[in-house]
Amino acid sequence: MSDTDMPDADDRSDVSSVFEPTFPPVDQLRSYTVIHPPALPEWTNIDGTDYKTRWYDDSWRYTARAYSKVDGAGFEVRQMDINNRDDFEPEDPYNPLWWPPKYALGAPSDNKAVWQALLGHWGFSVLEKAGFINFYPGDEDVDMKPLGRLAGKRNPSGRRTELIHPILRRGMWKDIDDDEYDLMEPALLLASAILDDPAALAFFHAIANTKSMTKFHDATHGPCLVASIPATLTDQQQTEVYNKIIKMRDWTIWHLMPLREMVTVGGYGVTRPRKKINNQDRSASQAYTSQSDIHICQSYISILERYRDDDVNDTNEHGEQLEGWLDRFNVPLSRRPRTLFSDSAIDRTVFSLAETLVHEFAHAFSMAYFPIPPHPTYESPEEPWIQGNRSNELGCALIDHLLGGLAYAMTAYTTCDTTEHRHMVNCPFGMYIEGQWDLWVEDDGVERVRTDTPAAGSTSRQTIYPIPQKYFYNMLTEETWKQQVPRFGLASIRMPRLKEWSMTIPKPN
Repeated sequence: MSDTDMPDADDRSDVSSVFEPTFPPVDQLRSYTVIHPPALPEWTNIDGTDYKTRWYDDSWRYTARAYSKVDGAGFEVRQMDINNRDDFEPEDPYNPLWWPPKYALGAPSDNKAVWQALLGHWGFSVLEKAGFINFYPGDEDVDMKPLGRLAGKRNPSGRRTELIHPILRRGMWKDIDDDEYDLMEPALLLASAILDDPAALAFFHAIANTKSMTKFHDATHGPCLVASIPATLTDQQQTEVYNKIIKMRDWTIWHLMPLREMVTVGGYGVTRPRKKINNQDRSASQAYTSQSDIHICQSYISILERYRDDDVNDTNEHGEQLEGWLDRFNVPLSRRPRTLFSDSAIDRTVFSLAETLVHEFAHAFSMAYFPIPPHPTYESPEEPWIQGNRSNELGCALIDHLLGGLAYAMTAYTTCDTTEHRHMVNCPFGMYIEGQWDLWVEDDGVERVRTDTPAAGSTSRQTIYPIPQKYFYNMLTEETWKQQVPRFGLASIRMPRLKEWSMTIPKPN
């Protein structure tokens, strides 16, 4: 394959790693069945000598093509007759084993170290062919109206104006215009559906009831508390904690924060205690609690606006921006995906924004209901731990509890913080989850790590899993929220972990 060739963008013979029907039987939990990943032969020929194949060093020498076999679809691979990553391989009509190069394996560019591990291992074209970057729903239409299991109790009449959770409604946002708020509607609806789940109420119930928490003494942090999340709540308990959530309307303001300022906090959102004129925290439910200002990255709005404008004006600025990331990271044409589908990328952006909204609200709720009295010896942790976690980062703990992991953008790492941050929000190359979200977390004085848990040293290894694009599509469909979730609960929206496509990696530097 020459550098001017690339996989056929119209080749959709297997458009997703998901083979289950779009609408599974109502009595069947959705599952994600994957195309089998490519495997390299034991030996690789280099300059006439056979060497033991090492994927990291040798995968670029191979091409793959999709095929079907007895146990499902997979990839056939063969070694190309090339000496450099993007050499042109001429046709070999006298070799019956030769076939035209199709999907390039390995890192998208020579600088392998800049790529997130899954991209650096499998390569763009294989991940895209397998359904981890794009999903093409055909003539199906995404409903974009997620509905949580308790939404009917909160909004029994089903009024459209009340579909969004009260804590996220327009009046809760400061210094944004109606258009900016409307652009967030799909993410606000998804976040509302997540907050309207009984498991979310059980989580907040545990955070608000400090008397039921378990105490332990940490050698570094002093007296600490651990919350255990009940499997279910009584109707009375659900009502009580829902009322506590609604009370947050008096103590919370949402804002947008410019990208350059957001980069300094190292996240997509940040929650801060609201201060009085004398710089003292404004108290919330009791002494030593605080009201909050929640800031969400402005870049989400910019991306959603660009996508909306493309639809209205029949332009392709969002798609061109996605392709621009490939140019920015110097990805040769021969190692690019067939296409970066705008609808798939925007589904990931919507999911990321919804995840951020729920994450940050967890911090605000803790500020309002978890008192932090001063300690004479130790600096008290700002949040309780959830049973079983190393870290007390409640936003991450809530998302992990509800969705089975935290979704991260597959990316190329750069020395420019704003570039990398904007790329993370754009999510052009797909997303992945880690086997344990807090395995590598380090104590930074705000996020605390239990001293009595194993240190996340350089020898600890983490398993990571690419997430099928159809998962993000499903999170916005009527079938998910009106059939799957009511019948199977959180099991139907937990992020799948596809073992065949996973990698186990050391802690990054």
